[in-house]
Amino acid sequence: MTRRIWTAGEANLGFSEPFWGLLQEVSEQWRERLDLLPWQVTFADGLPTACTLARWHDEVVGEVLAAIALRPGGESEVDWGVVADAERQWVAHAVPPWVMLGFAGEGFCDPSGALLSEHPSTLPIEPTDRRSCELVEAMVTGFNSPARTTGLLVVTVDSRKTAERIDQIMAVHWPGVLSVAFISESGRVALNALLPDRQVPASGARFYPAVDDGLADVKLTRSTLRDRPEVLTALLKKTMHARGARTPTGMASAAAVLLQRVHHPESPTEDTAPLTALPQTPSAQEQLAAALEQVAAAEAAAESADRQRRIVEEELHHLKTLSSDQQPGVRVLQQQLAEVSAERDPLESLLEQAESERDEAVHQRGVLMLRSQQTPSWQDLEQESVADTFPELLAEVAQRYELLRVVADPAAAGALDAYPKAQAWRQKAFDAITTMHAYAQAKQQARADGRPPGPHLADLLAFARSGVPGVMISANIIALTESAQVMNTDRYRRARTFAVRPQTASSGRAVFAAHIKLDGAKAPAPRLHFFDDTDNTGLVYVGWLGPHLITSRTD
Repeated sequence: MTRRIWTAGEANLGFSEPFWGLLQEVSEQWRERLDLLPWQVTFADGLPTACTLARWHDEVVGEVLAAIALRPGGESEVDWGVVADAERQWVAHAVPPWVMLGFAGEGFCDPSGALLSEHPSTLPIEPTDRRSCELVEAMVTGFNSPARTTGLLVVTVDSRKTAERIDQIMAVHWPGVLSVAFISESGRVALNALLPDRQVPASGARFYPAVDDGLADVKLTRSTLRDRPEVLTALLKKTMHARGARTPTGMASAAAVLLQRVHHPESPTEDTAPLTALPQTPSAQEQLAAALEQVAAAEAAAESADRQRRIVEEELHHLKTLSSDQQPGVRVLQQQLAEVSAERDPLESLLEQAESERDEAVHQRGVLMLRSQQTPSWQDLEQESVADTFPELLAEVAQRYELLRVVADPAAAGALDAYPKAQAWRQKAFDAITTMHAYAQAKQQARADGRPPGPHLADLLAFARSGVPGVMISANIIALTESAQVMNTDRYRRARTFAVRPQTASSGRAVFAAHIKLDGAKAPAPRLHFFDDTDNTGLVYVGWLGPHLITSRTD
């Protein structure tokens, strides 16, 4: 999870006094739209350094607290750095904090000279143009510069591009972390001539990460760009994670010190005055409570609309069985049904967003609780990124968790990777499996200590409801059994029967009725089916991770 993000750069806006001019420019921009503390200006070796804090609300990541630091750089430049903490995880569709603050666009670049443009750029590279060739050479030099803090995704533009493909690519442009640049086919050839070991594939793309982010180059084929938008989103998420895990450099390091003073005011540095801190971000428990309230309100609204729709559908069905002189009534009800359905669509969207925020709040609370108890695993959970595919996820958790047995078919799980929401599903599946293992561990530890497991260890649902350390998912998405119809229908039971050890069941097979809902009821409605054998062997089995198994609705 990446809740802190940072970047550093240079600004040259043509002011006669660059430092004071930039200070005044950004202050005027911020005054109307940001909660801002006064600038603190200090002097060292005759040069000023200005620092401040700003807070605003982002619709995607919630409350943002950013520290900004400026100081004179070269002859007409100003060095700057921004470090921003978000209430929730930084994601692709959030506004980059330095863009919000105005540190992007003409005159702004990273320390290597790479422009920080608010929108993807086009590289005007033509092999026959001398100025263009010089641009290519300069860009190649920048690729290898340790000062570069911006990853660059170079995308070949050819006659076969589609509007959909371009939109997918532009969606991951996040200046300061990952910038998108389009290049012609002839420009690609010229660039490849200077980078024989780091070539951009024909009609494809290549990602050149910032040197110190510790990532490898990534080649993307045309089919990946066109058909697998989730790969681009995962690439940006991995780059954000790498950036958040790095120690800020340049002026961002000074900004980080300022944020440290806000989070730990009890130990200010000797040479700085105390800060009058901005209002604090809500606690993880408060965030969770607010998210649960949003879910409850959205669920109530959606259920109300659903009840209205069912009433209209029943009346409509009744009228259709009557004589033809009732047809005007049928048309009226059909119109009502269309109106009720139209009202439900935005409510379903609202519910989906609220549930997503709830899941994120539960995850954050789980990490914070582990951190508060100094549990060794909390840093792994906070810093690592989830596997890029479902088969990789299954292999990873099978190796990582000793009380977990994975018997799920990787191919069935891999079918989910084709969907746009696959990354979010993988995160939720990882959180669910992590919770299962924490539950099994807690039960095992209780018995090792010679005490019976408490009520909160009766089953996975009770464990999730308890909210103890290790819980990373909401209890609302856990079901301990299936409906009576499913359990009493042989074909449906067989679909949920998977292999277990003989110590668990002498037949080597068991019905995995318990499941976790990774998303709603819309296809593919991904589910994770598990079998809790903690009262016997101490193990939890994962038998299915994939699209919803057959029922009377899907049969």
